Amino acid sequence: FETYISAKGEFIDIVVDGNILPQNDSLSALDLDVKIKQFDLHLLEELVSNNIAEASGSVSGGIAIDGTTTFPKLSGALQFKNASIRPDGAQSGYMVNDEKVKITPEGLAFEKFTLTDENGSNLSIDGTIKHKKFAQPELDLKIRSENFTLVDILESANSP
Repeated sequence: FETYISAKGEFIDIVVDGNILPQNDSLSALDLDVKIKQFDLHLLEELVSNNIAEASGSVSGGIAIDGTTTFPKLSGALQFKNASIRPDGAQSGYMVNDEKVKITPEGLAFEKFTLTDENGSNLSIDGTIKHKKFAQPELDLKIRSENFTLVDILESANSP
């Protein structure tokens, strides 16, 4: 089946284009390209409201989806621009500006990916997060920071 899905609006501009080819009743081959021109992170406040209190900035990029519906293989990259996220229950958040996450069929790759806390201290990540069919994550990461605030929980978040 030829597939074309478009979502375009004030906060989102995503196109999925390609083919889904049925192999049998429960399996299809995938050949899809996902083009993310804009995904406003503000949408995360609604999509995962139990985890994200505030979000701003955007993500763009492209992802090729091959393989099958049972075992999809993703490859591409996501680019963060002026991104800021504050987890629910935290007093402070994290900022990411002009950083890229590489997506491979085996997982995610980070190269000098830098998070900045609200005090301006950086945390740099190099390495990979590998998975086996999106389960059993294996982390091979080098994390460097100095005076970075990793967690700053609101006192009320700890109260019953």
